[in-house]
Amino acid sequence: AAPAPDAALARSARWGRAVMEQLLGLAEAMRGRADEATRAMNASVAAAEGDAWLHAVMLMRRALAHAVLGHPDAAMADYAAAVPRLRAVGEMWFLSLTHEGMAAVERGRGDLAAAAAHARES
Repeated sequence: AAPAPDAALARSARWGRAVMEQLLGLAEAMRGRADEATRAMNASVAAAEGDAWLHAVMLMRRALAHAVLGHPDAAMADYAAAVPRLRAVGEMWFLSLTHEGMAAVERGRGDLAAAAAHARES
């Protein structure tokens, strides 16, 4: 049997898998391939389990894919789930991008007050 990877290798593998899947998912979303995008983005979130920072970031990236695909409810659900997680790990840049994404979704829905609130928070 192959030896178990050490903790650093396991962390690198988790990060690599999560990042690879989210890049694929975003590319598929930009091509309008919803099923493929959703599968890859779900895989990115699953691969990030166990790493609080990575998991929070992959949630907000999946939200972006939902927004690109024209699924505002799914986008807002993932953005909303990412916000407290990003705050908990002290991640400010991706938190700002999350609020920017929420503003864009709300603007697309026609809710300019909510869009403005998220833009200010961003």
